[in-house]
Amino acid sequence: MIVLVARLLLAAVFAVAGAGKLARRGETEATLGKFGVAAGLRVPLAIGLPLAELAIAAGLLPAASAPWAAVAAFLLLAAFTVGVARVLRGEEEVDCNCFGSLAPSRVSGWTLGRNGGLMLVAGLVAIGGWNDAGPSAVAWVGGLDATAAVGILAGLALLAAALNLAFSWQLMKQNGRLVAELAAVSGGDRAAARAAGGPPIGAMAPAFALTALGGRSVELDELLVDDRDLLLFFSDPGCNACNPLLSEIGELQRDAEVDARPVVISLGDPEAVGVKAAEHGLELVLLQEDFELARSFGVNGMPGAVVVDREGRIASEPAVGANAVAALLAGLSSPLRLVKVEAG
Repeated sequence: MIVLVARLLLAAVFAVAGAGKLARRGETEATLGKFGVAAGLRVPLAIGLPLAELAIAAGLLPAASAPWAAVAAFLLLAAFTVGVARVLRGEEEVDCNCFGSLAPSRVSGWTLGRNGGLMLVAGLVAIGGWNDAGPSAVAWVGGLDATAAVGILAGLALLAAALNLAFSWQLMKQNGRLVAELAAVSGGDRAAARAAGGPPIGAMAPAFALTALGGRSVELDELLVDDRDLLLFFSDPGCNACNPLLSEIGELQRDAEVDARPVVISLGDPEAVGVKAAEHGLELVLLQEDFELARSFGVNGMPGAVVVDREGRIASEPAVGANAVAALLAGLSSPLRLVKVEAG
């Protein structure tokens, strides 16, 4: 019975972790970068790692495969633990993203201790499972009558729908759509921006130094040398809501008469960002490894944008969502073209 309980606990942890990482793949890529994973491996690992976790969770349910799945869980946890220990030796704070948006947290000593505890559970299942892994966690299904089976299936369907709704909610917030709609309904754009932790209008913009496509380092002060304001546009290759705006941003970057020079700051793998830049004719694209810079400007979703004046001060409230960013573009002093975005 102890081994069975340990199997179910471990399966639940790995199932939640895998589903959470898949729901926040962009953040998973950023976390992998912080853990030292090469840029070319982040995209496949951001997909393969959560799929491996889900496979381990499924393998822990049948008694026959449980010991092997437990060994795989132990090895994966050991790899995580080595990475966590490496991060803790540095001074930079890193988002764990261990369970996606369901339990966002920083990598800390607690992360190390939790992994150690899960490794003990995996070891218990692996060692105990060779002799007696306990009953199969799925064998009892065959003994159910029709009414019970239908009831359980209905319950699972409701659970899957609830999880899908939770993940969709998080993805909508990430892309900025829900935030923009709620702000428009409530008229609370200013309050939402303040809640996001961004600096007020007139405050000095947070300084940054980012790598541009092509490899050179670019600082905020360098972008302010041509006596023009800046429009910082935060994007991601996987942000579908960003696409209607990117071509417009590309045209504005080539327009020397525009008072606010657009600068794209993108999450994601540099190769994927490069493909998106070529598709939309973007000239100046900077790469950010995580979402911290966007949050420091009060941008809590994508697409997002904020204006910085030529003196390096915040000149607008942060805009989040395609409609809000389009309105920000249209509201600037230069004759910018309004991008029409369908609601919903």
